Amino acid sequence: MSTPTHMQTEPRRIGYLNAVLTVIAVMLGMLVVDPVAFSPAAAVAGPGEDNPTGLVSAADQRKMIISELKKLTTKMESLESTIKSGSISVKVTEMPEITVPADNP
Repeated sequence: MSTPTHMQTEPRRIGYLNAVLTVIAVMLGMLVVDPVAFSPAAAVAGPGEDNPTGLVSAADQRKMIISELKKLTTKMESLESTIKSGSISVKVTEMPEITVPADNP
């Protein structure tokens, strides 16, 4: 007699469950050892910043946003001036067919 199919896969399931439970146990252990490192605030603060509390300063965050916006504005102005100068040429090599939908009254 042959063994049923569900009994043949049972050792694989047990091995899989053991592996998953081990990973969960390790992750929980890491959380117990250093809860601040796995908090959402630590993820927002970033790994390179010296922030032992894990809290983010709203003022510093706004300053960073303003600085990035200024950089973006400078890049956009440069792009706009390049386009207006006419030094960019565009050549269409293949134009797709244009279809206009019929009006439905």
